[in-house]
Amino acid sequence: MKYFLLIFLLISSYSVSFSQEVIFDGQVRNPLYSLEKKILNGDKDALRDIGKILSSRKKIYESLGYHLLQPKEREIALRIIEENTLFLPFEIILDSNLTANDYLLFFNKNYNKIYFKKEYGAFLITPLEERNLNYKVRRLSTIKKDTLEKRSTELLNFFMDKNASLHNLIKERNPLCLKEIAEAYFRYRIRYDRYNFKEEEQCIDLLKLLTNVEIGMQKTSDSISYDVRLDFTQEANLETLIYWTKHYSDYEYNEHQKHFINTKDSVIGFTYIEKLFDLLTSLDDTIAFNSYEAITDLNPSEVIKGIDGFKGNFMHYNYNNVIGSFPDKRLEQLSNLTFYCRENNIDYKGNEILRHKLMRLNENLEFKERLKYEDYLIENL
Repeated sequence: MKYFLLIFLLISSYSVSFSQEVIFDGQVRNPLYSLEKKILNGDKDALRDIGKILSSRKKIYESLGYHLLQPKEREIALRIIEENTLFLPFEIILDSNLTANDYLLFFNKNYNKIYFKKEYGAFLITPLEERNLNYKVRRLSTIKKDTLEKRSTELLNFFMDKNASLHNLIKERNPLCLKEIAEAYFRYRIRYDRYNFKEEEQCIDLLKLLTNVEIGMQKTSDSISYDVRLDFTQEANLETLIYWTKHYSDYEYNEHQKHFINTKDSVIGFTYIEKLFDLLTSLDDTIAFNSYEAITDLNPSEVIKGIDGFKGNFMHYNYNNVIGSFPDKRLEQLSNLTFYCRENNIDYKGNEILRHKLMRLNENLEFKERLKYEDYLIENL
């Protein structure tokens, strides 16, 4: 007991030594958080007033899960503004260089143009319908489609209790549901110490189930990302919201195919390498392993590009265990090795006799016996 009291006194003395405010377990005592609460409810004046705190360099304690941080008040104010606004860079740049005077000047100048969109849970000036987006529409692979269809009841009923009107739109096959699901997805976006990973994934998977397509966002001139899970930022959620806000009316429900059909854009299929990577998720061990082996025979530059497109699956361990842990790292290394062997006329596949001998390594050998057998194989290669 005395040790507990000693630790408590040490912590207390440490806290008192700072003329700063302490926030524990969400017990908020700073006006910043009162303003944030008002902003979350669409109070435009609170969004203006929090800008005054951008000039404060006072440090306070703030909890992040089990961590206790000491940010400056201006850093928290900037974070709250960023999380709750969709201003474009030409309207205002929200970064560490932003001053209270510049923010208030912008806000007062544009006060009548700034509005709160309840469906997004954010303030903006330029409507999403007027924003540009570089995207591709790709048909779902058979594996992804089958996986989602197995969860169809769960996904289709996701909004039954959360949003009855949206649930009815889904039942009625009204394409407006696609826009409203994207809006819900955006409202579930990550904020400081607030996470809705499951809800976000449910929304994205439901959109895919209803349309049999996935939307890819152009990241660079030769890079398209079809997986928003790779980018845990508001921008990734926003791109999805912009697409469905602008294009939900391009979709019509097809009774025969049992999903919404895109009537405007050309829907692309999978390239050969994309198909191979997708097959890594197959529950059939033979299909997954054969695909893995085929990928190692590809040009290393193609493999790297394929890994980038498949990264979300590697991050979420969404692949067949038969190919082992961290396959992205080993695929790149093996493709370089096989490329070197091909370029130098080295036989890296071996004959049937060698393959038969290698299969013995799958047996449950004693360590000493395995080591001896491995040495034998290496010496006789």
